[in-house]
Amino acid sequence: DNLTSKLIIEDIAHCFFVSRAKLINDFKKATGTTVGEYILSRRLKLAKVLIKEGHRISDVAERSGFNNPCHFIRTFKKATGITPLQYRDKP
Repeated sequence: DNLTSKLIIEDIAHCFFVSRAKLINDFKKATGTTVGEYILSRRLKLAKVLIKEGHRISDVAERSGFNNPCHFIRTFKKATGITPLQYRDKP
């Protein structure tokens, strides 16, 4: 629900009434991934949907929780191997 917000592990841990270390350890044990990797994967999944719906890349970046479009484009390309525009044009 909060993917567009700045997510801080300490704040997430506080919501679950656990320490930062406990959240990190328990999350990794339960999912096999880190909290940060999970958040990034969810943001990229949302971004892919928004891109395919035809939203502008700057809007996609903002709506999927990235600080700026340049950071979004670099992160998207690093994760997928293609730019958001290439992803949009892909059949």
